[in-house]
Amino acid sequence: MNLFKKIIYFDLLDSSNDHLINLHKNFGISIPLVFVVDEQIKGKGQIGKKWFSDIGSLTFSFSINVTNIISEWQWSMITSLAIVRLLDKIGIKAYIKYPNDIIVNNKKISGILTEVISVDSQKYCIVGVGLNVNNLLFPQNIPHAVSITNLVNKNFDKNQILQDILCSIESLCSEKIITSLYMSSLYGARNHVLCNYKDSKTHVKILSVTKEGFLTILMSDKSVVTVSHADIQFLIE
Repeated sequence: MNLFKKIIYFDLLDSSNDHLINLHKNFGISIPLVFVVDEQIKGKGQIGKKWFSDIGSLTFSFSINVTNIISEWQWSMITSLAIVRLLDKIGIKAYIKYPNDIIVNNKKISGILTEVISVDSQKYCIVGVGLNVNNLLFPQNIPHAVSITNLVNKNFDKNQILQDILCSIESLCSEKIITSLYMSSLYGARNHVLCNYKDSKTHVKILSVTKEGFLTILMSDKSVVTVSHADIQFLIE
């Protein structure tokens, strides 16, 4: 693989995203890196939420130079699609819940966190991935979680799954129809689904997504509006 030549493994980190950001910002590291960690003490989710992981999880982060060719949001789309493709190979039908979750049977199996930093006029996209692989049980406070093992009743080699995801990310980078592929796997693109919008619950259908990550949605009253991930939260029914 050309993109992911440098993969470093850790037993324990506070946060693989934070560790990558620190290396780029404070130590002048400029090459793309992948950090894989068995246990994260302060694993991060979207909007400051915590991401649960244990030894059964595959948890990794990668850094990549942001260019005019592939935007920050497109890296999020590519990573989401790579995970959906991996699960499809295993026989698991998954959907992407905008902006950064992968769900199976209305339960969360994976989460993605994308952050962008600037160092010496160079922009880096830091993409963190948590995928429930061999987990058997989850804490009571996250009842809507599921793992690959829960679904197919067998354990997997986490390193092989990592390699499959990274290979898929690399192949998707040259794909010309990323947005169409993303829409085909997007929860809410086929029918109206429940969400929180403007502090109230409603049902909407996703009509399109831009390369910057904005959604055009059809409201239940037939009006059409454009929203960002800060405006809307999709709910699993």
